[in-house]
Amino acid sequence: MIPVRFDPSLLQPPLQTVWQNWQRKADAATLEVIKKWEDWKLAHPNPKDGEKPDIEFASEIWGELKEWLLVNVFHEKCAYCESRLTRSSGHAEHFRPKGRVKAKGNGVASVMKTSDENGNRINHPGYFWLAYNWKNLLPSCEKCNTSGGKGDQFPATRPHILGIYLKQREVAKLKAWPRRSPNWNGYYYLEPEDLNEREDPLILHPYFDNPREHLRFGDGGVVAAVDGKAKGAPSISVYNLDSDLLRTDRQDSQEKAESRYFAAWMATRGTIEQKKRKAEEAVASFREGLEPFSAAALDYLELVRK
Repeated sequence: MIPVRFDPSLLQPPLQTVWQNWQRKADAATLEVIKKWEDWKLAHPNPKDGEKPDIEFASEIWGELKEWLLVNVFHEKCAYCESRLTRSSGHAEHFRPKGRVKAKGNGVASVMKTSDENGNRINHPGYFWLAYNWKNLLPSCEKCNTSGGKGDQFPATRPHILGIYLKQREVAKLKAWPRRSPNWNGYYYLEPEDLNEREDPLILHPYFDNPREHLRFGDGGVVAAVDGKAKGAPSISVYNLDSDLLRTDRQDSQEKAESRYFAAWMATRGTIEQKKRKAEEAVASFREGLEPFSAAALDYLELVRK
Protein backbone atom coordinates (compact mmCIF):
# COMPACT_ATOMS: atom_id res chain seq x y z
CA MET A 1 0.00 0.00 0.00
CA ILE A 2 1.21 3.49 -0.85
CA PRO A 3 -0.11 6.91 0.23
CA VAL A 4 -2.45 8.54 -2.29
CA ARG A 5 -2.93 12.28 -2.07
CA PHE A 6 -5.96 13.31 -4.08
CA ASP A 7 -7.77 16.66 -3.94
CA PRO A 8 -10.73 17.00 -6.37
CA SER A 9 -10.63 20.79 -6.07
CA LEU A 10 -7.33 20.77 -7.97
CA LEU A 11 -8.75 19.01 -11.02
CA GLN A 12 -8.65 20.95 -14.27
CA PRO A 13 -11.22 20.93 -17.10
CA PRO A 14 -12.51 18.64 -18.50
CA LEU A 15 -11.89 16.36 -15.47
CA GLN A 16 -13.34 18.97 -13.10
CA THR A 17 -16.59 18.99 -15.08
CA VAL A 18 -16.79 15.19 -14.97
CA TRP A 19 -16.17 15.27 -11.24
CA GLN A 20 -18.81 17.91 -10.53
CA ASN A 21 -21.41 15.99 -12.53
CA TRP A 22 -20.66 12.85 -10.55
CA GLN A 23 -20.74 14.73 -7.23
CA ARG A 24 -24.23 16.07 -7.94
CA LYS A 25 -25.51 12.53 -8.44
CA ALA A 26 -23.72 11.35 -5.29
CA ASP A 27 -25.17 14.19 -3.18
CA ALA A 28 -28.72 13.46 -4.34
CA ALA A 29 -28.29 9.74 -3.66
CA THR A 30 -26.87 10.46 -0.19
CA LEU A 31 -29.87 12.58 0.79
CA GLU A 32 -32.17 9.82 -0.43
CA VAL A 33 -30.48 7.07 1.56
CA ILE A 34 -30.49 9.17 4.76
CA LYS A 35 -34.20 9.76 4.29
CA LYS A 36 -34.81 6.03 3.80
CA TRP A 37 -32.96 5.22 7.00
CA GLU A 38 -34.69 7.85 9.10
CA ASP A 39 -38.16 7.04 7.74
CA TRP A 40 -37.58 3.41 8.70
CA LYS A 41 -36.13 4.32 12.09
CA LEU A 42 -39.11 6.52 12.96
CA ALA A 43 -41.34 3.51 12.27
CA HIS A 44 -38.99 1.14 14.19
CA PRO A 45 -37.72 3.12 17.22
CA ASN A 46 -36.47 -0.02 19.00
CA PRO A 47 -35.25 -2.44 16.33
CA LYS A 48 -34.37 -6.00 17.26
CA ASP A 49 -30.92 -7.43 16.59
CA GLY A 50 -30.59 -8.03 12.88
CA GLU A 51 -33.58 -5.87 12.03
CA LYS A 52 -32.83 -3.04 9.62
CA PRO A 53 -34.27 -1.44 6.48
CA ASP A 54 -33.74 -3.02 3.10
CA ILE A 55 -32.03 -0.03 1.52
CA GLU A 56 -31.41 -0.40 -2.19
CA PHE A 57 -28.24 1.48 -3.09
CA ALA A 58 -27.53 2.86 -6.56
CA SER A 59 -24.38 0.86 -7.23
CA GLU A 60 -23.94 2.42 -10.66
CA ILE A 61 -23.01 5.71 -8.95
CA TRP A 62 -20.09 4.34 -6.96
CA GLY A 63 -19.23 2.01 -9.84
CA GLU A 64 -18.77 5.03 -12.07
CA LEU A 65 -16.45 6.64 -9.52
CA LYS A 66 -14.49 3.41 -9.06
CA GLU A 67 -13.63 3.33 -12.74
CA TRP A 68 -12.66 7.01 -12.73
CA LEU A 69 -10.45 6.66 -9.64
CA LEU A 70 -8.85 3.51 -10.96
CA VAL A 71 -7.66 5.27 -14.11
CA ASN A 72 -7.01 8.81 -12.87
CA VAL A 73 -5.81 8.35 -9.29
CA PHE A 74 -4.74 4.77 -8.51
CA HIS A 75 -2.85 3.91 -11.72
CA GLU A 76 -5.10 0.88 -12.30
CA LYS A 77 -4.05 -0.75 -9.03
CA CYS A 78 -5.84 -2.02 -5.94
CA ALA A 79 -5.80 0.69 -3.25
CA TYR A 80 -4.76 -1.85 -0.61
CA CYS A 81 -2.41 -4.50 -2.03
CA GLU A 82 -1.31 -2.64 -5.22
CA SER A 83 -2.04 -5.53 -7.56
CA ARG A 84 -2.85 -4.55 -11.13
CA LEU A 85 -6.56 -4.26 -11.96
CA THR A 86 -8.67 -3.80 -15.03
CA ARG A 87 -11.81 -1.71 -14.73
CA SER A 88 -13.96 -4.80 -15.17
CA SER A 89 -12.21 -6.82 -12.46
CA GLY A 90 -12.02 -4.27 -9.66
CA HIS A 91 -14.52 -3.64 -6.88
CA ALA A 92 -15.73 -0.31 -5.51
CA GLU A 93 -14.72 -0.90 -1.90
CA HIS A 94 -16.31 1.01 0.97
CA PHE A 95 -13.65 1.68 3.59
CA ARG A 96 -16.37 2.12 6.17
CA PRO A 97 -18.93 -0.60 5.30
CA LYS A 98 -22.23 0.73 4.00
CA GLY A 99 -24.60 -2.02 5.20
CA ARG A 100 -23.10 -3.72 8.26
CA VAL A 101 -20.07 -3.27 10.52
CA LYS A 102 -17.98 -6.11 11.91
CA ALA A 103 -14.74 -6.43 13.82
CA LYS A 104 -12.85 -9.47 15.03
CA GLY A 105 -12.40 -10.43 18.65
CA ASN A 106 -10.58 -13.67 19.49
CA GLY A 107 -10.52 -14.47 15.78
CA VAL A 108 -14.31 -14.23 15.35
CA ALA A 109 -15.95 -11.36 13.44
CA SER A 110 -18.92 -9.89 15.32
CA VAL A 111 -21.47 -7.24 14.39
CA MET A 112 -20.66 -3.95 16.12
CA LYS A 113 -23.09 -2.00 18.27
CA THR A 114 -23.73 1.72 18.18
CA SER A 115 -26.02 4.31 19.77
CA ASP A 116 -29.06 5.58 17.89
CA GLU A 117 -30.65 9.05 18.01
CA ASN A 118 -32.27 8.22 21.36
CA GLY A 119 -29.14 6.75 22.92
CA ASN A 120 -30.36 3.16 22.57
CA ARG A 121 -27.83 0.46 21.73
CA ILE A 122 -28.52 -1.15 18.35
CA ASN A 123 -26.60 -3.11 15.75
CA HIS A 124 -24.67 -0.66 13.61
CA PRO A 125 -26.60 -0.44 10.30
CA GLY A 126 -23.50 0.54 8.36
CA TYR A 127 -22.22 3.92 7.27
CA PHE A 128 -25.00 4.31 4.71
CA TRP A 129 -24.50 8.08 4.42
CA LEU A 130 -20.95 7.43 3.15
CA ALA A 131 -22.04 4.99 0.43
CA TYR A 132 -21.41 7.63 -2.25
CA ASN A 133 -18.69 9.63 -0.49
CA TRP A 134 -15.48 9.69 -2.56
CA LYS A 135 -13.35 9.65 0.59
CA ASN A 136 -14.96 6.34 1.54
CA LEU A 137 -14.70 4.71 -1.90
CA LEU A 138 -11.57 2.93 -3.08
CA PRO A 139 -10.85 0.64 -6.04
CA SER A 140 -10.03 -2.79 -4.66
CA CYS A 141 -9.21 -6.25 -5.94
CA GLU A 142 -11.58 -9.09 -5.13
CA LYS A 143 -9.22 -10.72 -2.63
CA CYS A 144 -8.76 -7.55 -0.56
CA ASN A 145 -12.48 -6.77 -0.56
CA THR A 146 -13.97 -10.27 -0.30
CA SER A 147 -12.75 -13.91 -0.33
CA GLY A 148 -11.22 -13.77 3.13
CA GLY A 149 -10.35 -10.06 2.84
CA LYS A 150 -11.93 -6.96 4.35
CA GLY A 151 -15.64 -7.42 3.59
CA ASP A 152 -17.68 -5.75 6.35
CA GLN A 153 -14.76 -5.48 8.77
CA PHE A 154 -13.95 -2.13 10.29
CA PRO A 155 -11.89 -2.43 13.48
CA ALA A 156 -11.48 0.72 15.54
CA THR A 157 -10.10 1.69 18.93
CA ARG A 158 -13.17 3.70 19.93
CA PRO A 159 -16.93 3.09 19.52
CA HIS A 160 -18.38 3.03 16.02
CA ILE A 161 -20.55 6.08 15.36
CA LEU A 162 -23.93 6.27 13.65
CA GLY A 163 -25.02 9.88 14.05
CA ILE A 164 -24.12 12.42 16.70
CA TYR A 165 -25.77 15.40 18.39
CA LEU A 166 -23.71 18.57 18.11
CA LYS A 167 -24.10 22.19 19.07
CA GLN A 168 -23.42 24.81 16.41
CA ARG A 169 -20.09 25.75 17.94
CA GLU A 170 -19.09 22.09 17.78
CA VAL A 171 -20.16 21.84 14.14
CA ALA A 172 -18.00 24.88 13.35
CA LYS A 173 -14.92 23.05 14.68
CA LEU A 174 -15.34 20.03 12.42
CA LYS A 175 -12.88 19.44 9.59
CA ALA A 176 -15.66 18.93 7.04
CA TRP A 177 -19.30 19.99 6.91
CA PRO A 178 -21.52 17.10 8.09
CA ARG A 179 -24.88 15.89 6.79
CA ARG A 180 -27.76 17.27 8.82
CA SER A 181 -30.59 14.97 9.87
CA PRO A 182 -33.92 15.92 8.24
CA ASN A 183 -35.86 14.73 11.32
CA TRP A 184 -33.79 15.15 14.48
CA ASN A 185 -32.69 18.68 15.31
CA GLY A 186 -28.97 18.94 16.06
CA TYR A 187 -28.26 15.40 14.85
CA TYR A 188 -25.52 15.00 12.22
CA TYR A 189 -23.82 12.36 10.10
CA LEU A 190 -20.08 13.03 10.08
CA GLU A 191 -17.64 13.00 7.18
CA PRO A 192 -14.73 10.48 7.17
CA GLU A 193 -12.05 12.82 8.52
CA ASP A 194 -14.15 13.74 11.57
CA LEU A 195 -15.17 10.13 12.12
CA ASN A 196 -11.48 9.21 12.07
CA GLU A 197 -10.81 11.48 15.04
CA ARG A 198 -13.67 10.02 17.06
CA GLU A 199 -13.34 6.34 16.12
CA ASP A 200 -9.57 5.95 15.60
CA PRO A 201 -9.65 3.24 12.88
CA LEU A 202 -7.18 0.38 13.19
CA ILE A 203 -6.74 -0.17 9.45
CA LEU A 204 -4.89 1.96 6.93
CA HIS A 205 -6.56 4.30 4.44
CA PRO A 206 -4.32 5.52 1.58
CA TYR A 207 -5.90 9.00 1.58
CA PHE A 208 -5.45 9.68 5.29
CA ASP A 209 -2.45 7.55 6.32
CA ASN A 210 1.14 7.03 5.28
CA PRO A 211 1.27 3.21 5.03
CA ARG A 212 5.08 3.25 5.10
CA GLU A 213 4.93 4.32 8.73
CA HIS A 214 3.03 1.13 9.58
CA LEU A 215 4.15 -1.55 7.09
CA ARG A 216 7.54 -2.81 5.87
CA PHE A 217 8.27 -5.23 3.05
CA GLY A 218 11.33 -7.45 3.12
CA ASP A 219 13.26 -10.01 1.11
CA GLY A 220 11.01 -12.39 -0.82
CA GLY A 221 8.03 -10.03 -0.67
CA VAL A 222 7.26 -10.66 3.01
CA VAL A 223 5.31 -8.00 4.91
CA ALA A 224 5.55 -7.05 8.58
CA ALA A 225 4.07 -4.45 10.91
CA VAL A 226 6.31 -1.65 12.15
CA ASP A 227 6.90 -1.94 15.89
CA GLY A 228 4.86 0.46 17.95
CA LYS A 229 2.41 1.31 15.16
CA ALA A 230 -1.17 0.23 15.87
CA LYS A 231 -2.44 -0.01 12.29
CA GLY A 232 0.17 -2.35 10.83
CA ALA A 233 -0.89 -5.77 12.12
CA PRO A 234 -4.67 -5.20 11.77
CA SER A 235 -4.21 -3.97 8.19
CA ILE A 236 -2.19 -7.05 7.27
CA SER A 237 -4.91 -9.26 8.73
CA VAL A 238 -7.99 -7.43 7.39
CA TYR A 239 -6.63 -6.91 3.87
CA ASN A 240 -5.03 -10.38 3.82
CA LEU A 241 -1.71 -8.81 2.81
CA ASP A 242 0.34 -11.79 3.98
CA SER A 243 -1.16 -14.28 1.54
CA ASP A 244 1.49 -16.35 -0.20
CA LEU A 245 0.20 -15.40 -3.64
CA LEU A 246 0.67 -11.71 -2.87
CA ARG A 247 4.10 -12.42 -1.41
CA THR A 248 5.34 -14.04 -4.62
CA ASP A 249 3.85 -11.24 -6.75
CA ARG A 250 5.63 -8.67 -4.58
CA GLN A 251 8.85 -10.63 -4.91
CA ASP A 252 8.57 -10.48 -8.70
CA SER A 253 8.15 -6.71 -8.50
CA GLN A 254 11.15 -6.42 -6.16
CA GLU A 255 13.34 -8.38 -8.56
CA LYS A 256 12.14 -6.24 -11.46
CA ALA A 257 13.07 -3.04 -9.63
CA GLU A 258 16.44 -4.45 -8.57
CA SER A 259 17.23 -5.51 -12.14
CA ARG A 260 16.36 -2.08 -13.55
CA TYR A 261 18.35 -0.24 -10.89
CA PHE A 262 21.59 -2.15 -11.20
CA ALA A 263 21.40 -2.51 -15.00
CA ALA A 264 21.26 1.28 -15.25
CA TRP A 265 24.07 1.59 -12.71
CA MET A 266 26.36 -0.77 -14.63
CA ALA A 267 25.52 0.78 -18.00
CA THR A 268 26.42 4.30 -16.86
CA ARG A 269 29.98 5.52 -17.31
CA GLY A 270 31.00 8.31 -14.99
CA THR A 271 31.05 9.22 -11.32
CA ILE A 272 29.19 7.45 -8.56
CA GLU A 273 26.72 10.33 -8.44
CA GLN A 274 26.06 9.99 -12.16
CA LYS A 275 25.53 6.25 -11.80
CA LYS A 276 23.19 6.82 -8.87
CA ARG A 277 21.17 9.39 -10.80
CA LYS A 278 20.70 7.08 -13.78
CA ALA A 279 19.82 4.16 -11.53
CA GLU A 280 17.19 6.26 -9.75
CA GLU A 281 15.74 7.33 -13.07
CA ALA A 282 15.38 3.66 -14.00
CA VAL A 283 13.10 3.03 -11.01
CA ALA A 284 11.21 6.34 -11.15
CA SER A 285 7.95 4.56 -12.04
CA PHE A 286 8.13 2.72 -8.71
CA ARG A 287 8.73 5.97 -6.81
CA GLU A 288 5.75 7.53 -8.58
CA GLY A 289 3.56 4.56 -7.60
CA LEU A 290 2.88 3.57 -11.19
CA GLU A 291 4.07 -0.02 -10.87
CA PRO A 292 2.28 -2.86 -9.08
CA PHE A 293 3.62 -3.42 -5.55
CA SER A 294 5.69 -0.22 -5.59
CA ALA A 295 5.95 -0.07 -1.80
CA ALA A 296 7.45 -3.56 -1.61
CA ALA A 297 9.90 -2.82 -4.42
CA LEU A 298 11.10 0.42 -2.83
CA ASP A 299 11.60 -1.17 0.58
CA TYR A 300 13.60 -3.94 -1.06
CA LEU A 301 15.80 -1.47 -2.97
CA GLU A 302 16.70 0.12 0.36
CA LEU A 303 17.84 -3.28 1.61
CA VAL A 304 19.99 -4.23 -1.40
CA ARG A 305 21.66 -0.80 -1.63
CA LYS A 306 22.99 -0.93 1.93
